[in-house]
Amino acid sequence: MAVLADGNVVPCCLAYDDSISLGKIKESNLNEILQENKFLKNLRNINGEKHLTCKKCFGEPTKRGLFFKKFLNLLPNYVLNSRLMQFVKEN
Repeated sequence: MAVLADGNVVPCCLAYDDSISLGKIKESNLNEILQENKFLKNLRNINGEKHLTCKKCFGEPTKRGLFFKKFLNLLPNYVLNSRLMQFVKEN
């Protein structure tokens, strides 16, 4: 679990946006947010599929995630912040 800089509470420290936000810490206290989301046992839907954000996560503990994480760490910042990389992260 993590609280992002904008106040969104997310169930994973690797979530960097509010796409899987459980609530805003500025609007409710943490205990209330946890109580409202008690149903959340994991980030899978009823069919067992992962949330879209989790499917794209490079931090996922898989060979794919490990490979991409190491690869991304080798790229210079201007490549990481390019339009192409933003497109890849969004899709």
